[in-house]
Amino acid sequence: MANLSIFIDDSGQLHPKYPFSNFFVYAGFWAFSGDVEAIEKKFKMIHRQIFHSQKETKASEMSKQIKKQISRRLLNAFPNEFNPIFESVYVPLLDQVDFDNKQAVQLHKNYLILRLVEKAIREKRLKYPDQEINEVDVFVDNQSQTTLRNFDSIERYLNHRMHDEYKYSSFVVSAKPFKATFKDSANTPAIQICDVLANSKYEYHNRRFTKFRELMQEKGVNPPLKLPKYWETSTCK
Repeated sequence: MANLSIFIDDSGQLHPKYPFSNFFVYAGFWAFSGDVEAIEKKFKMIHRQIFHSQKETKASEMSKQIKKQISRRLLNAFPNEFNPIFESVYVPLLDQVDFDNKQAVQLHKNYLILRLVEKAIREKRLKYPDQEINEVDVFVDNQSQTTLRNFDSIERYLNHRMHDEYKYSSFVVSAKPFKATFKDSANTPAIQICDVLANSKYEYHNRRFTKFRELMQEKGVNPPLKLPKYWETSTCK
């Protein structure tokens, strides 16, 4: 049995007064643990060919063409192993979050991470229903790391929710153990991939990268989970 690895990064600001966008995105990919090294190795090769450097390049500093090339080449190289996932939040609809309370905002981010993990598990069950796993390893960019006093860590939170041990029942339940680790993107190619995916989806929502959606559809990538409820805007679906 293998482990299921889920890598996550974000793009945008989860605040209604952010002046540059109404959208917040979590994105990343899931893969079986045995495939992660090959995916990372391929990304490093692509990055070196484009930038002639092994140092991290932030997606916000890349052109749309380069971000599209990176995503396309990874999907072409790993059509079954590399599975992008997206979660798109339309912030003006978030009326249940006290944005003046930083702790409340971080707790909601933990909830959003949970929902993206659930999405990954659903996709894995549909794509590989007979593949048993030992545990689920969740890796999140460490810029999202925050200590919450008197609340569960993200790892404990994921385990309690996925094991259906909270007052409110979960959308997806799994008896497997969950581990959560915050990773430095500079040293983690998989998180750098997530940065490309998250920034690309964020740019799409802000009408600056329409061809990214076309690429994801062409490659059979599932559409994003939209929260807090399904939404469409006049310029974005």
